[in-house]
Amino acid sequence: MPYTTPRTWTAGELVTAAMMNAEVRDNIANGVFHKIAEATGASATYDFTSIPQLYRSYAIVTNARGDTAATTVSLRMRLQNISTASYYDQSVSGAAATVTGAEVIAGTSGRIGLCSAASAAATLTGTTFTILPNVLQANKEKAWISISVGIGGLTTGTLTCGVWGGIFDSTSAIDRITILPSAGNFVADGVCTVYGLPF
Repeated sequence: MPYTTPRTWTAGELVTAAMMNAEVRDNIANGVFHKIAEATGASATYDFTSIPQLYRSYAIVTNARGDTAATTVSLRMRLQNISTASYYDQSVSGAAATVTGAEVIAGTSGRIGLCSAASAAATLTGTTFTILPNVLQANKEKAWISISVGIGGLTTGTLTCGVWGGIFDSTSAIDRITILPSAGNFVADGVCTVYGLPF
């Protein structure tokens, strides 16, 4: 669907389905993030099922906090509800002047970042932005990349920022995404949104 330059409408002009499809629907699908679904509140997971297979890629934005007795907790992703040893990931993150790298081989979920947890001040959350490209491609395994900030406090060494990336060892098209903390549950006021991308 190529981009169509929007027309200049005139008073009394008859609007047809073809005009709206080309100038509104197709232009939106070609050029902007399209919100697919949103999950909020206290929950063990943010689970998105039966995602329409209309988009080449997904963006997932998570702003959440866990109930585990820690300042931060790892944020994880499962695809297609698969919890077998199918996830391989690497991270590089920093807190104050300390940089840490870590990898997981054959995990049961993929790490995508951090979120604040119960021992952090009650007003703090963590934020993660994840890109999952080429979700409909049927002959390649699915990779992701995330940037994340986990806020455990407002003092030196308690703010962790980093990049997480990995691969899901499956060639199936993706129509289900589950976001979960590595321990415990999400608390109220969390929100996770999945967007469809045309690229």
